[in-house]
Amino acid sequence: MNAIVAAAKLNLKMCRSCNEYRCHLCEEGNATLQYENIEVEYAEQNGMIESQFLHCDACESDFVGSVEGRANKQSMIDFRNRIDGIA
Repeated sequence: MNAIVAAAKLNLKMCRSCNEYRCHLCEEGNATLQYENIEVEYAEQNGMIESQFLHCDACESDFVGSVEGRANKQSMIDFRNRIDGIA
């Protein structure tokens, strides 16, 4: 699923002049995709995975849409598979 389809599912409106999405929480700011490395634990093993989220420049809210949620879930699955020796 591409970002435009995902934005439509979240009811985000594209700002044509700035190539960002209108925040669906406050409907005033622009929501931009952000990345953050977070520490996770699985089977008593610690590691870092990349987490994706949207951040609104007006209301300062951080939120996860369906696309970012799936990417975050996949990062955790990949980490667990490395620990389990599957990947």
